[in-house]
Amino acid sequence: MSNYGSDFSHAQYNDYSDSLNSMAHKIAVEVYDENFTNTLTSKYTDCNCIGFSGESWYRFAHKDATKFKAINKLTKYLGIELEEVLAFGDDYNDIEMLKHCHGIAVANAIIEVLLK
Repeated sequence: MSNYGSDFSHAQYNDYSDSLNSMAHKIAVEVYDENFTNTLTSKYTDCNCIGFSGESWYRFAHKDATKFKAINKLTKYLGIELEEVLAFGDDYNDIEMLKHCHGIAVANAIIEVLLK
């Protein structure tokens, strides 16, 4: 059994040769050829592509869908400052959030997070 569990019955598989015909909030893709990642990045220009360190998995999500933007909206709604937020992270998609809040890199964080 993998770290992600064994039940992938909810997953939808697509070779991405055609554009998606439905709305997606986030796409996680396992890519064995980095050129294919470049193809997807150029095809879905409104998305950011973030690789998971040490893996062949990539996350595609809308450029406006970041952890920092979510925290920023929450702080405004709650009437608190970013300096009052404690954030934990370990990978590339956490760096922006950790830079703007009281950021804590967890023990297994990648070097780029540790150096934030």
